[in-house]
Formats: sequence, C-alpha cells, structure tokens
Amino acid sequence: MIRKLLRIFALPILLFCTYLVLVFFGLHLRYPWIDMPSHFLGGVFIANSFSMALTYLQQRKLLSMMNELSRSVFLFALTSTATVIWEFGEFSLDFFFSTSAQAGLEDTMLDMFLGMLGGTCLIVFLARHSIKEHKKKVKTTE
Repeated sequence: MIRKLLRIFALPILLFCTYLVLVFFGLHLRYPWIDMPSHFLGGVFIANSFSMALTYLQQRKLLSMMNELSRSVFLFALTSTATVIWEFGEFSLDFFFSTSAQAGLEDTMLDMFLGMLGGTCLIVFLARHSIKEHKKKVKTTE
C-alpha cells in the first residue's frame, strides 16, 4: 500500500524536488517566470494525487464513499493544506540554508493562491467529469 501511495504522489514529489534544485542553484532567480507555473502545477498535481489516493482508499474499503460535493470540499482542504506546507518548506529553505525561495509576503501569498487555484481547477474538472459519468449511468438504467 505504501508503494502505491508513493506512486500516486510521484508527480508532486518530483515537481517539488525539481523546484528545490532550482532554488538551491538560484535558477528561480535567473528565470523568475518558473515560479508561477510551478505553484499552479503543484496545486494541480497535489489535487490529482489526493483524488487518486481517496479513490484507492475507498476501493480498499479504508475510507467510506463521499458525494461529489463532500469529496470536492475535502480535496480542496487537502490541497490547500499541502500548499501551505509547501510554503513552510520554502520558508525553511530560506531560514536554514539562506536561499531566496520566498521573495516576501506578496510572493508567498501569490504562490499559495496559485497552488489553490491550480487545485481548484482540477477539482472542478474532476467533479464535472464525475457528474457527467453519473448522468450517463442514470440514462442507461432508465
């Protein structure tokens, strides 16, 4: 089960590790445009990974089924929490290793906003897809 969950979270872990390398070598300062898509994609990847993890846990009967609204709210909460933890990670890098991952409060707030926006975009996409699939099933059973 641990291996499966690690595979599920491979994309956000890979993105975060790539981002760490960029920060350590100062490439995020040389190419500042990298920051915004990194945080947006981070939100997308994190929300997707949490969605896959929820599905996996539900299939194994370790978590009960949720309606689409509850699932979406839960995914948003998990993604938002991960976004905040990402920013704590950046702060820790700056504090302990004297990097410059965070360029101030405005940068941090924008990073969190972009992470949550990316996650929200994916959550809305997944919810719409799920609702469409549900409607198709209902139509075929009528």
